[in-house]
Amino acid sequence: MRALVIICLISFFPRISYGDFYFETGLEDGGKSLSRIKWDKEIWDIHTPDSQNLNLGGDVRIAIGYQLKLGESDEHSVSVALGYIWDELDGDNGEAEFDVTTLEAIYSRHFDRHRLGVGVSYHVDPSYEDDLDGSPPNKIDFDDATGLVLQYTYEVFSGTPFHFGLRFTEMDYEVGSKSFDASGFGIFLAFSKD
Repeated sequence: MRALVIICLISFFPRISYGDFYFETGLEDGGKSLSRIKWDKEIWDIHTPDSQNLNLGGDVRIAIGYQLKLGESDEHSVSVALGYIWDELDGDNGEAEFDVTTLEAIYSRHFDRHRLGVGVSYHVDPSYEDDLDGSPPNKIDFDDATGLVLQYTYEVFSGTPFHFGLRFTEMDYEVGSKSFDASGFGIFLAFSKD
């Protein structure tokens, strides 16, 4: 809850210079594996088993945010964003899904077309659910969690709205007395006026 209050205060902070809205979409992976989904696939008329893990680190991530420039030099900024991360698998042995809403505040230092950022990510209502063969349906509602975000962003073409980024989120989810690693690495594309 404290992170939510901080994010709201930053977003309503008087504009020191100016800002822009942005949109991000990306892929993330990592964290504790909670289920393994299997299916048979056919390659050249040969059936081969395949499988994929569903991890707490997420899969698809989207976010919309506002980046506020600090000062007239365009060297510093603070961004706030509302995002959503989810993963869903459906296979021969059942199905599983994970989703979470995120709130983030990130300070960035700009170096020409490069940006280095550090901030906090607040995950609201992380939820995991599965229905796998041989076990009863499982649903886990984790406690809200706060973690650290480190990210690098590069302006792909100078003067265009396209940015490519790498990010790392350090996060743990808790439910009762148990703790689960929900950290993840990700790549993303950001579209912003700046």
